[in-house]
Amino acid sequence: MRKIRVCSAVTAVLIGTATSASACWGFRPMAMGGVFSAVADDANAAYWNVAGLAQLEQTSVVVTVQVVGPDAHGSPSIFSQYGSPNAYFESVNFGMPVSKKLGVGISAEWSGHGSYMLNPGLGYKVTDNIMLGLRLSVWNFGEYPIATGVDITGQPVYTKQSGRTRTDLDLDALWNIDEKWSAGVHIESFWTLANDLGPTGLLESPNVRPAVAYRLDDQWLFVGGIYDLLGRSTRYVSLGCEYTTSNEKWQMRAGIYNYDSEGKGMLTGGFGYHYSDDLELGYNLGIWAANARPELWNHNLGMSYSF
Repeated sequence: MRKIRVCSAVTAVLIGTATSASACWGFRPMAMGGVFSAVADDANAAYWNVAGLAQLEQTSVVVTVQVVGPDAHGSPSIFSQYGSPNAYFESVNFGMPVSKKLGVGISAEWSGHGSYMLNPGLGYKVTDNIMLGLRLSVWNFGEYPIATGVDITGQPVYTKQSGRTRTDLDLDALWNIDEKWSAGVHIESFWTLANDLGPTGLLESPNVRPAVAYRLDDQWLFVGGIYDLLGRSTRYVSLGCEYTTSNEKWQMRAGIYNYDSEGKGMLTGGFGYHYSDDLELGYNLGIWAANARPELWNHNLGMSYSF
């Protein structure tokens, strides 16, 4: 199976609702709709599915910078007012093979408002095709906004919060079924170790994110997944695709991230350019939309280096 590595990322709050929908980090995952847990074959596995760290063949690092534009009404983005676990502006993903069965990595994100997240993890190859992963997730929320209501126009009203942390264990799995099909699942907050927002305990409120990937050939990759499968309210659907040119220099991607029954979601697209065998550059554009109306723009620049 040909190995592809590319870069960058985005995380955003779903404007117009009181629900936050987070995604992170890696240009390639977000450009093709935020579905990567069934692929997880580069350093972005450190965030999306750490089980994939077990299949890395090279050490690699991905660095991303995000720029968020004004909202649909011309007002400054909520991200320019507060930091948030859903509003990081920079991120780094790192993955390294330790042996033929074990890989380790870490993802880190931070904003200019004191928010940061550190996610060390490891992946272990149980069989040639099945991998399991475990990740420690430490969130420091810094100063961040919570939607506490709506105004007379129906727009959310945010209240600034600060000084909160959360520590979880995440559980991941990846199954390379054959040369064409693979499936993966990322279970966020499988075990809450420390949380000042509520009681602690096993399976308190896990965010289960299953996904599948289909490789039509060496050029086309199709992915699909569900965000918060076991959630009590809204479930989100994400779809995407990736096309690699015949000379393997360029990769084009497109998708829709976290589309819900109310017509809200993020339209994504972007490209990666392989400057050399080890260095890749990329760009991603994400447009949050409600009923086909653009609400918020995200621009992402990324770089990946393997050694």
